[in-house]
Amino acid sequence: MTAKAVKPEDEFSLDIIAAALADYSVPAAIPDSTARWKRVYSQYSLHNPKMAGSVGTVTITHTPGSVSKLAVVYEHCWLVKHKETTGIRFGWSGSLSVPTAWEIESAAIADGKELAGLTGKKSAVIRGNTLVMTTANGAHEYSAPAPATINWLLFDVIPRFGGKHIEPVRFTLIDRGDKVKPGITLSWRKSVNVAVGKADLALRAYEMKGAGILPTVFWTDERGLLLFVVSGMEAYCLKEAS
Repeated sequence: MTAKAVKPEDEFSLDIIAAALADYSVPAAIPDSTARWKRVYSQYSLHNPKMAGSVGTVTITHTPGSVSKLAVVYEHCWLVKHKETTGIRFGWSGSLSVPTAWEIESAAIADGKELAGLTGKKSAVIRGNTLVMTTANGAHEYSAPAPATINWLLFDVIPRFGGKHIEPVRFTLIDRGDKVKPGITLSWRKSVNVAVGKADLALRAYEMKGAGILPTVFWTDERGLLLFVVSGMEAYCLKEAS
């Protein structure tokens, strides 16, 4: 099944990943944002129609505490074999998961060789409105107006809304942990019943928009469990939850 075209006002609907959802069933899990949880998402490439199947996985593990932790293992074989591990320490502000520090380790391999520039380690801390990033080339400071969050932390943020309507949240996105993009907005989009696989699901949609990013839509079930994430380049589909 090919993805259908959608109207501009409904960009990045689930029609885009219709083929991936043909036999989809929601994993049995009780969403509890304050508990320890693990989610595994399949990743799909949307810019290359020849890549009909999953091109990778993202495994996200949340550990609660006075300072919560999110561990993200991102693996894909999209042109090259790539693995990225991110460890984030953060707190919940009431509307956003706000990081205090994180570390990222990347490895990219093609023809059995590591690719320079895509392999290495970097770490960061947030100090007020400043992001301090440390790489092999030393420490660098960037303006990052508060509140700020990392794209992976949105997988923690969205379920906390419990599938309910929210007021728009404006923040600085630190895309992939090192690209600062201020003026981003996360807001409620709609509630809709959708035929997914062999079931009719009552879904809730939230959307993220702003300069320097592709609009992204986050789809939860009515309890708040984050099932699908869709943008113009890639999509994620929840396949395991515990």
